[in-house]
Amino acid sequence: MSDFLNWRTDPLLIDLKPLIQNSWLTANELIERGQQEKIFTRNDQLQLYSIMVRKVDFISRERILQSFPYILLDPEMISFIRKKSLALAEKAHHYFQGSKYIRSIKEWQKKIIAYLEEQQRLPFPLFRLFPFCEDFFQGKQFVQFQSSRGEGFQLPLFLTEDLAYLSGVIMGDGHLSEYL
Repeated sequence: MSDFLNWRTDPLLIDLKPLIQNSWLTANELIERGQQEKIFTRNDQLQLYSIMVRKVDFISRERILQSFPYILLDPEMISFIRKKSLALAEKAHHYFQGSKYIRSIKEWQKKIIAYLEEQQRLPFPLFRLFPFCEDFFQGKQFVQFQSSRGEGFQLPLFLTEDLAYLSGVIMGDGHLSEYL
């Protein structure tokens, strides 16, 4: 049997163990500790999975999948993943073992197909298991996501001076009313 990736041993999940909310490592702490590789790839692209998903997310509630951010997919990617849905379902079955979301491989496949065909999106942890997910990010500046409530947002794959400035204004002022 192949050695499957599991949420407990996933190298992209930053926390060593599930931690209560707001006690996990931040990007600044990782950079200060010289662990930039946990949030940046070799070509300075942000590791969005490391930033958006925590180990505690796999054990904290029953409706695990619904609470993750969803990555929006184009029709070509949907078709490609659909053809590989059984292999992805097997990986999902193993990845989520030990979490509160236990399903058979067949149930995972049905769930994946439903997400693809009905919603044109996948929960980020499912997309992370797809073997070509890194190719999806190539050549893009931003990636489209939806929150669990269906609110759309996009995240940059690279930090820029403008983005750092905007983040500083938001964190320093708390809102943008004076700068609009």
